[in-house]
Amino acid sequence: MQAVVFVLLILAGIVAYRVRCANRFAYGLAEIVAAFGLMMIAAFHPGPVYLTGNEGSIFAKLLSTALSYVTSVYLMVRGLDNIGDDLPPAWRSKWARFFPKKRRHKT
Repeated sequence: MQAVVFVLLILAGIVAYRVRCANRFAYGLAEIVAAFGLMMIAAFHPGPVYLTGNEGSIFAKLLSTALSYVTSVYLMVRGLDNIGDDLPPAWRSKWARFFPKKRRHKT
């Protein structure tokens, strides 16, 4: 059963990439929703899920919690990046004021 789940996850990744290629804005919104869901789980879950299988270890608690926090923030950044790359023209100036891009110097 785990092999089937593994293959289905790979197929889901391929489908998600096709959606991203077709509509980065919508894909970015989906990433933001997923990030908020993961943030809620990370912040409000009654206890961490131990990745190491050792429930008594402080390292296991820190690793599980930190991984959830970092992953949720990373997912949100990726979502904002995808949205920013495919904004409707009318929104671009407002987006640029809130999220200015660093100008690259020509060498």
